Amino acid sequence: MMFRPWLPAVAILFLTATMCFAAKKDKETMPPPPPMPQAQTVAMYRGRSVEIPLRAIGRSPGQLRFLIRTQPKHGKLGPVQILDRKNAVVTYIHDEKSSVTSDSFTFAVQGPDSPVSAPGVISLTISEEPPAFSVVREVEFGTVILGNTRSEEVVLQNVGGGVLTGRITVPPPWRIAGTDMYRLGRKEEQKVRVVFAPVDDEEFTGQLRFSHDIKTYVTLTGTGFSPLAFDPAKELVFTGSSDASRRTATVTLLNRTDAVRSVDLEYPDRISGPEQLLIKPREDATLTLQIAPTFLGAIDSAIIFESEGYRVSLPAKASAVKPILSATPAAALSFGDVASGDHKELDLELTNSGGSPARLRVTPPRELVISPDPATAVIPAGESRKFTAALELSKPGVFEDALTIDYGGATPLTLPVTAEARANTQTPQPGVIAIPEGTSPPKQETPVAALSFDPPEPAGNKIPPITQLTHLRADTHEIEVGWKIPAKNAISYVIEWRQIGIPPRDGPPTIKWNEWRGVQTREENGSIIARFPNLKDGQVWYIRIRTVDELGKKSASSPTFVISTKVDKSMGLFGWLAILAGIGGAIAAVVFWRKHRLAEDEAESSRLAALENK
Repeated sequence: MMFRPWLPAVAILFLTATMCFAAKKDKETMPPPPPMPQAQTVAMYRGRSVEIPLRAIGRSPGQLRFLIRTQPKHGKLGPVQILDRKNAVVTYIHDEKSSVTSDSFTFAVQGPDSPVSAPGVISLTISEEPPAFSVVREVEFGTVILGNTRSEEVVLQNVGGGVLTGRITVPPPWRIAGTDMYRLGRKEEQKVRVVFAPVDDEEFTGQLRFSHDIKTYVTLTGTGFSPLAFDPAKELVFTGSSDASRRTATVTLLNRTDAVRSVDLEYPDRISGPEQLLIKPREDATLTLQIAPTFLGAIDSAIIFESEGYRVSLPAKASAVKPILSATPAAALSFGDVASGDHKELDLELTNSGGSPARLRVTPPRELVISPDPATAVIPAGESRKFTAALELSKPGVFEDALTIDYGGATPLTLPVTAEARANTQTPQPGVIAIPEGTSPPKQETPVAALSFDPPEPAGNKIPPITQLTHLRADTHEIEVGWKIPAKNAISYVIEWRQIGIPPRDGPPTIKWNEWRGVQTREENGSIIARFPNLKDGQVWYIRIRTVDELGKKSASSPTFVISTKVDKSMGLFGWLAILAGIGGAIAAVVFWRKHRLAEDEAESSRLAALENK
């Protein structure tokens, strides 16, 4: 057989052609692989919706299809929206009733002429969103007549999740009707009723605040409108007239509304006036009020006006009527005939018929002595005090003067004082007893215990009389004594010294007590220390003490006490002059003796010198 060299080449070409045809046939029958879906995890809030992108990985010659393979269990999906050739988006809406914290669904991708891909998982993490508080910014209550109220409802909302709790606060004149606490769960709301109750005629602005957030508040505005206007507006003052017992005040009421107003009035004790008024719209009415004529004291109270829920308290004040002082005798203190050098007494009664205490400041003539001393007297309203007026004239003739009493009233009380002084043929006796220490009293002085005509003064108050006196110190010109404070309401003390007069015809001695002025007192450890300065040495005084209370009333007088100063036993000026003269004489004698000795020594020396010269 003949070998042909071209046969292998033909066989190779045939084999190659066969293989190429087979490869082209396989390529036309096998589809391309699909792109792969991209899995992802998405976080969201409960009850909300979220757009989730759907993406594919891989090449694709055309538009991809996105297919939902499994639906979520706790929400729902919207339709798939194609964004471009390889991207799409789907909306997931969570069911807020579900309390689970996760959900998922799957999707697949398919390319042109390619099979559907394996599913990709979209995982959702669901969390509770934070609370979100929502409330209006402002509430307007408008104009409200005083005595009425207006309420508005405020809605509190939690538009988020979680729980909001706290307390609501409002300033006056607003208040919360019902509970002031709030608790708002997820998507919950609570209605709060706020009441506006103005008490003044003005515009009000306030803030409704919440304790869970100090930066959040609701502005509250409103206007109060007074239905009545008063003149005077702040205080009603009662004034007096020429008749001290008549004290009145007037007040005008204006009805500011468009309706008839009925006004009821409520008065304190001792003030009278109409009990009810009817005031026409936009008109006024004037009232005259009066204090009871029998009451003269001070008033600090209020009058109540009430009209349809509107209530006003108008302060009412009145000062006490000034003291009104009268005297008995009222015309004059007429002493008639008085012997010169003697004294005569008259009873004087002062009565205060005013409404305030009368504090006496008396300016008597020099010849007149009022006992007890009215300088410390206070006569309460409606009371009287009795005094003794003693007139002592030194020269004969007609005496005319006046007693002036200033007591805090409208005008001082002035009483003429008259007398006819006649000559006294009797020799006047000493008036003040001052006994030098260490000597016996003069014959005309009666021992204290035997002075039956020296009765104690009657008590004007309930303070017990002082019974014991302690001598603390006695010098030649000063004495200190002390006594226990007799009562808590002891205000001051009156110290009196005794003056004894001897009447003519050997009659019984007369006693007059005069106030000792200039005594210095101080309180130490529950006792009163009295210091009597500027006294004469070697003298004796008879004193008694009375206690004055807060009303100026005096207690019964103490027993009569005796105080005395020491005798000044110093040598005085002449004694010192005598001593100085004696000392001077002694010095002069020594000088004279020394000169005499010196002369004698010189004479003896001269004699001896002469003898030696011989």
